[in-house]
Amino acid sequence: MAIRNIYALIITLLSLCSLLICQERIFHFDHLSLEKDISHNLIRCIIQDRAGFLWFGSLFGLTKYDGEKFKTYRHDPDDPYSVSHDDIITVFEDKDGYLWIGTRGNGLNLYNPGTDKFRTFYHNSMDSSTIGNNTVLSICEDSTGNIWIGTMAGLNKLDYDSKQKIIDENNFQPAFTRYRTDLWDITSISDNIITSLLVTPAGNLWIGTENGLNRYIEENQTFQRFFQFNPDYTKAYPSELMNLIQKFREDDREKACLEKIGHFADTSLTIRIDTPGHFLIYGTGEGRSEFRGEMDTSIYDYGLLYNTESGKNIWRMSFPKTLYAGGAEKNRNQASVLYLKSGRYKLRYLTDDSHAYNSWNNVPPAYPSLWGIYLFRLSKQETLLCNNYIDNPRQLNLNSISYNRITSMCIGKNSEEIYIGTFGGGLNRLDTRTGKFTIYRQDSENKNSLSDNNVFTIFRDDPFKLWIGTSGGFSIFYPDSGIFNNYTHDPSDPRGLSSNEVISICRDRSGSMWFGTYLGSIDKLSPYKQVFGQIQTRDNNALEKAAKNIYAIHPADSPDEIWIGTSIGLKCYDLKKSYFKDCFNNKKMKNIVRSLPVRAILKDSKNRLWFGTLNKGLYCFEPLSGKITQYIYSNKNPNSLSSDYISAIYEDHSGVIWVGTLRGGLHRLEDDEKGFERYWLNESDSTSISSNNIYCIREDAYHNLWIGTSSGLNLFNSESNSFKRFQFNPADSGSISNITIYAFCETTVKLDSNLWIGTANGLNQFDLRTKNFFRLTEADGLPNRIVSGIMEDEDGYLWISTFRGISKFDPITRVFINYDISDGLQSNMFNPGAACKTENNLLFFGGINGINYFNPKDIIQNDYAAPLYITNVKVYDKSFHSNSAIWNTDKICLSYTDNYITFEFSALDYNKPEKIRYACMLEGIDKKWIDRGNNNFMNYTNLPPGDYRFKVRSTNSNEIWNLEKTSIQLSIIPPFWQTWWFRITLGLIFIVTLVWSILFYLKKQKDKQDLKRKIAEIKMQALRAQMNPHFIFNTLNSIQYFIINNDTKAAYHYLSQFSRLLRKTLDNAEKAYISIAEELDNVKLYLDLQQLRFDGLFTYSLNVENDLDIENTEIPTMIIQPFIENAIHHGLGRQKKKGLLDISLQKAANMLICRIEDNGIGINKSLELKKNNHQTHISKGMELTKERLKILNSGSDSTADISVVDLHLLDPQKNGTRVILKIPVN
Repeated sequence: MAIRNIYALIITLLSLCSLLICQERIFHFDHLSLEKDISHNLIRCIIQDRAGFLWFGSLFGLTKYDGEKFKTYRHDPDDPYSVSHDDIITVFEDKDGYLWIGTRGNGLNLYNPGTDKFRTFYHNSMDSSTIGNNTVLSICEDSTGNIWIGTMAGLNKLDYDSKQKIIDENNFQPAFTRYRTDLWDITSISDNIITSLLVTPAGNLWIGTENGLNRYIEENQTFQRFFQFNPDYTKAYPSELMNLIQKFREDDREKACLEKIGHFADTSLTIRIDTPGHFLIYGTGEGRSEFRGEMDTSIYDYGLLYNTESGKNIWRMSFPKTLYAGGAEKNRNQASVLYLKSGRYKLRYLTDDSHAYNSWNNVPPAYPSLWGIYLFRLSKQETLLCNNYIDNPRQLNLNSISYNRITSMCIGKNSEEIYIGTFGGGLNRLDTRTGKFTIYRQDSENKNSLSDNNVFTIFRDDPFKLWIGTSGGFSIFYPDSGIFNNYTHDPSDPRGLSSNEVISICRDRSGSMWFGTYLGSIDKLSPYKQVFGQIQTRDNNALEKAAKNIYAIHPADSPDEIWIGTSIGLKCYDLKKSYFKDCFNNKKMKNIVRSLPVRAILKDSKNRLWFGTLNKGLYCFEPLSGKITQYIYSNKNPNSLSSDYISAIYEDHSGVIWVGTLRGGLHRLEDDEKGFERYWLNESDSTSISSNNIYCIREDAYHNLWIGTSSGLNLFNSESNSFKRFQFNPADSGSISNITIYAFCETTVKLDSNLWIGTANGLNQFDLRTKNFFRLTEADGLPNRIVSGIMEDEDGYLWISTFRGISKFDPITRVFINYDISDGLQSNMFNPGAACKTENNLLFFGGINGINYFNPKDIIQNDYAAPLYITNVKVYDKSFHSNSAIWNTDKICLSYTDNYITFEFSALDYNKPEKIRYACMLEGIDKKWIDRGNNNFMNYTNLPPGDYRFKVRSTNSNEIWNLEKTSIQLSIIPPFWQTWWFRITLGLIFIVTLVWSILFYLKKQKDKQDLKRKIAEIKMQALRAQMNPHFIFNTLNSIQYFIINNDTKAAYHYLSQFSRLLRKTLDNAEKAYISIAEELDNVKLYLDLQQLRFDGLFTYSLNVENDLDIENTEIPTMIIQPFIENAIHHGLGRQKKKGLLDISLQKAANMLICRIEDNGIGINKSLELKKNNHQTHISKGMELTKERLKILNSGSDSTADISVVDLHLLDPQKNGTRVILKIPVN
């Protein structure tokens, strides 16, 4: 796929190249602005990184572009990981994919695309290991991975190991190696302002500066300089002489000198020569063009020697005698051998402010240490040697660079060629093998020369073409031919170049060219947009306005001309000269076609030109005779046209002319004398033509005549002179898709015997052998349902014009490739009937704004499979931030509260990003791919917690689906109550609780059983206590007593009461609860028996609260009686006076308050008597009742209680005991 993509792109560019060499094509640019709120940009640099993103450096920051959106990185003082400055000068991507960014005045930046963060390296004047200056102008990387940085104050090198440590260690501070110019060292770099850097495939580093070109020699870390030479300076002293002079300067010999002469100096030195002899005199400077006397100072920078005794000049620097000394043009030197007699002499040196020592017009000479004037005594052998050197100067190589101010460089056609751009000197090509420069400058007499001598940037597109940005637009240079095609800004052309100042150029991997301009915009030039030729109106030419709305197109006599039917006449267009020309030499014909709305054109086999109008009928022009015939409707002539609105003209294989009209049906013209045969719609005849509105006529390979109308397709039967109709049937998918027929085309290459029909609702394929229709609509890829025209090219592809552009269709694969106005079409709307094919295989389609024409072979399909990235994830419309760039992130985790998520994505095909389509899917939610059209985002809301994978795929700009997809893992973190550990914990808690509950229930059940058993036992004990043998014995004694005393009535009554009490006690023993009324009955029976027994020793009272419902309120059985018994036996029964027992009942909440109060001896005295009488009997009834109440409390929420109070303790005047029972009730 990649090889095919590259091959297709090369073919496209080479075809574009060939067209450009033939003629300068009109380029249509797309204009992009980095900032919506500013009027212009300064785009200094453009690159495409390895991922496919485009980067623009400007005055307003560093901007990344993905084809859909710009993301601009600016300096943020609060963010240490932001870019250090907004003014970006240069951007470079190294081999590892990191970006190096040079700023103006604020250091070097390293951008890590994986983390989306910057790190900055600043100059520190106190630390020589830091970068040499904070303004970084150029950056490159050599073959070993070293980063070279050009600044305003020299060249810097960052070695590869240090670079790796920067990546691996956040706090690592690298050491930069600095290279600066040294005025005393001609092997140092020529200037400190490093404007351009280039590494050749051979590994050589070339450095462009503000003052010359340099090559870095790695072996000895020196620089070879290349300067501009003045052609007049043809000679220089050999290096042997210069080395000898430097040796003399260091020798211990008789000598004199004036060195390092400053500005505006007039310095002299008097010397005395005692012994005559030969001397070498050497001086540097500009020299004098003439000499006007010893004190003449009108011309500076020269040395002289004169005799002070005679006042005569002996030697001076003379401009005509000086030779080139290296560096700037004015750097001159002169040497001579003199014989001097004994005497007094004076050396003198004069200089101005522009060429003094350390100035030299900012360019030092080859030997700056020798600047001044020198006099050395020579030996005989030295004299001969110096004379030889002086008399034989070396010839200079004049193949120098055109200008010293270097702006840009690039590799040429091979690795040994370098192209160098200069500011003011044009373009240079350097052959590094020979050292020869070839110079290309602007030539006002040659339109195919460089557009301007101020070159800003050079970009090599392929081995055969260079793009050169200048102050005068840009040039496309073809090195093999030496031709420059130039493109400049045209203020009247909104789709032209936005500015003449083209600062930067780049080509992306999809083939689009990008131009960064000053005072303009970012201009994009797509190779896939430049292949559709256009014939369009220009408002400044009334004649050309005729081409605006096109009704008909037909080939003219010349292959370079075309007939065009418009709303204001028939026109002829010259394709070669690109202008409308007069159609006819015939004056009458000129007048006829000048303003007629021409709807149909035909050039028949007899060379006659037919054209139909919309209101003036049909015309026939015979060029040889000049005869003009008009055919119009006449109600008196049945053989005339039935309508003057001509819509179609066609000649069949036998030479018969068929004419279609609007509202007038079809006409057949075989013989002018016989006139037209009419074919009308007859509503009662199904074999007549289906409509009187004729749109198109076509004969197939079998000589069948097909007619398209506003109400169906018709096939003419010449034998029966009748028609077979083909109509749309909604119930039949095999019928034609619509009744309105606009166009026909019969395929002959890929599929023969197939007729293709364009309708108002899609394209139809009709098999001429099987008579079956097959429909193709927008759902199949057709750009619009209305098909205006169909043409077959040489390769069998169909080109279909619609109301939404042009489509290329493969009849075999049934794949559509669609083109619209963004591809360079006149508009998206094309008119029915306005289409034709010429003999040289050009296709023409006319629309509402002109004509598009092209050779289908020039339309190269864009097969580029652009990389696709997820560029952003938003949560509630705010970008999600992580430690790495989102496009470089495999997984993101969000909270369950982040339930509004937006994925943004982009395919990095910059040709026509608006035509890229996307489809996406969130695995776990979406069951199938969701077609997003050209929307590059997808929203999801209320995602339940879980793990998902978001996947996206895309087409390229030709809407061809790429096989590659991209995806990102999405994890929605659940709330803690939905986590697995919480659920497991909850499950364990549930199990533990369940087990505990079961065990607790079982224990409670056991406790209840035990309680019931214990209660039963206690009740039985209470029963035994209540019916203890002592009580029964006393009762029987009382009965016996009454019987002995013959008181049978009392005995009977006592026995009756006792038996009743015994029966009730036994009955209640089986009950847990009884009503208060029943309990009171038992108490009364018991008290009555005790009164009988004790013979009225006490009286009692029972008081019940009125609100107490004794019938429906229940209390535990056998609770009260034991305390009454205790009051009688231990309180009342032990005193002689008559006692009183008071029993009262009242309800408080869910408790019964029972108060039992007697006026007996009291509990304390009773205990004392027991102790004195040594009685150990304990009232088991009371103890058992207390135990029962305790059990009741433990088995329920009741608070049953017993309190016993000795009344004597409350009031010494009183005796007795008070018992208060709190008894739970039902």
